[in-house]
Amino acid sequence: METTILASIITGSLAIIAAILVGYKEELRAIFSRSNRNISGWWVGESEDLDEPKHLGANGENLKYKIKIKINQKGKRITAKAIITTDITVGLNYKGMFINDDYLYLKWDYDDKDIKGFGMAVLQVMGIGKIIKGAALFTRIRADGIALLSINLYKVD
Repeated sequence: METTILASIITGSLAIIAAILVGYKEELRAIFSRSNRNISGWWVGESEDLDEPKHLGANGENLKYKIKIKINQKGKRITAKAIITTDITVGLNYKGMFINDDYLYLKWDYDDKDIKGFGMAVLQVMGIGKIIKGAALFTRIRADGIALLSINLYKVD
């Protein structure tokens, strides 16, 4: 009888563990999968409005954003924190993953929880992995609408 109870407890425990693992399958796959790229570290660059109507900066040019970002990578999973500067400065929190060895997607929200907004980007790691280029869509924080941006990042050694 004790062996039957023990076997039932073990079987039940394994079923619970299996259910938990199935629920987090994609997350676990991203963590334990390997990418041939390692983009961890500091990156700097800029982003520019590409949408219409143009949101112009002080000189009548497309609005540009300076970017400083710290990327952390575990397997194919990416997390990052960035500072974006134009005439104001905001902090962003990123989460995403590599789609394959050259492309990744990221979604973000703002550090300041009073700012209601979010964004997402599709990025390509270029050549030997010192440049990342792509595009992003995000909700504007000072005007209505959605913005389309170009993104260019350069690895800081």
